[in-house]
Amino acid sequence: MIIPAHFTVAKNILLAEIPVFLALYLFVFAQKRSIIWWLMCVTFVGFLPNAAYTLTDIIHFIGAIQSEAHSWVYLTFFLFPIYLLFIFINFQFYVVSIMLAQHYIQQEANNRLAKWFIPIIHFACAVGVYLGRIQRLESRAIMEKPITVLRDVAADFTHFPSVLLILFFFILFYGLYLLFAILNRYLWHRYCSPYWQAIEAVKLKKSASP
Repeated sequence: MIIPAHFTVAKNILLAEIPVFLALYLFVFAQKRSIIWWLMCVTFVGFLPNAAYTLTDIIHFIGAIQSEAHSWVYLTFFLFPIYLLFIFINFQFYVVSIMLAQHYIQQEANNRLAKWFIPIIHFACAVGVYLGRIQRLESRAIMEKPITVLRDVAADFTHFPSVLLILFFFILFYGLYLLFAILNRYLWHRYCSPYWQAIEAVKLKKSASP
C-alpha cells in the first residue's frame, strides 16, 4: 500500500483550532447557557476529534520515508521536526479543549461527572478519528447525515478489528492526554495562573453588576 507523502497542513490546523476556540467561548467567556450555547457544545464535540486526528497524520511522514524523492538529511533535519511540531501543536489544542471543558463541568456540576467526562470524551474522539481516518467521514457528516454515521458506528462495533483499532486510538489519546495535562498544569500554575485569575475577576465583576 502506497501512503501519500503530502496532506493539506493548513486545512488540518484550521480544523484542529476550531474546538479550542469553541471551548474558550463556551467554557470561559460565555455568560449563560442558551439554546445557541448547547448547539455550539454539540459542534464542539463534533469537531474535537479533528485535533486528535492529526496524530494519525504521521502516516504521511511514513509515506515520505517510503518515497525515493527525499534524502535522509531532508527527512531527519527538516521534515521530521516539522511533523513533530505540527502534531504537538494540534494535540495541544485537543488537550486544552478538554481541560477547559472539564474545569467548567467541575465548577458547574461536580467532580464525579468531570472525572467520567474524560474517558467518555476520549472514547468518543477515538470513534470519531476512526470514522475520519478509516471511513473517511468528515465532522460535518455528523450534522448532515447523523443516521448514516450512527449506522456506520453500529456496523463497526460488530467487527473485532474495528473495535481493536478504536480501543488503540482511545488508549493512545488518553495516555498522551495525561502526559500533556501534567505538563500543562505545571506551565499553567507557573506562568498563566495570574491571567486566568484576572479573567475570572472580570467575569465576577460583570455578573455582580446590575
